[in-house]
This record gives sequence, C-alpha cells and structure tokens, in this order.
Amino acid sequence: MTLIYKVSGIAAPVVPIIPLPYNNNIRIIQTPDHVVIHNEMIHDARIIPVDRREHSERVLRPWLGESRGHWHNDTLIVSTKYFNQKHSWWIALSPNMELVERFTRIGHETLTYE
Repeated sequence: MTLIYKVSGIAAPVVPIIPLPYNNNIRIIQTPDHVVIHNEMIHDARIIPVDRREHSERVLRPWLGESRGHWHNDTLIVSTKYFNQKHSWWIALSPNMELVERFTRIGHETLTYE
C-alpha cells in the first residue's frame, strides 16, 4: 500500500526543509522500502531507503546528500550525509556533517518536523 501525504506550510528544495515565501508544499510518498519527499518548488524529490541499509562511502556527493531512513514507532528518522557543498546557498555545510530529521504523524493530516 502506498501512503501519500500532502503537507502545506513547510518546503524548500534543500535539506533540512525550510519555509519559503511561496510554493511551500511537499508530498510524502511511502512504499514498503522507500520514502519519497517530493517538493513542489523546483519539483525536487528525495528518495530515501528505509530498509536500514548503511550509508555508502561516497566519492561523488549527491546534490541533497545521501539520505537513509528508519522507523522508530510512529516517527520516520532520516539521516543525511555526504552533502554537496556547492548546493548550499543558505548555510555552510561541512563535508563531514550529518543531519538527522524526524517526521512524526500526530494526526490524520498533521506531521511534526524536527
């Protein structure tokens, strides 16, 4: 079964998700082994494996880094490493930085993002 959420109020085609003045919609699509976070702005999509695979040792760094996710109860925890430093226009990214995001469903149409 595919689970699809459309979330309004937070979105930017960057990691972490930050609000912008317009096009603040994201869609979260879940399959048994992946979560996709699709951003309305620039139609960007982060494809996140949720099968507990480890981060690879990357030589090439994806535009939005390499994300891996897992579930802890009702919370999707996403770890992202190997950011492409050329992407950052709003924050200095260290080549060794790891970002952890948490998406928790707290209602039928409500998620919290930490």
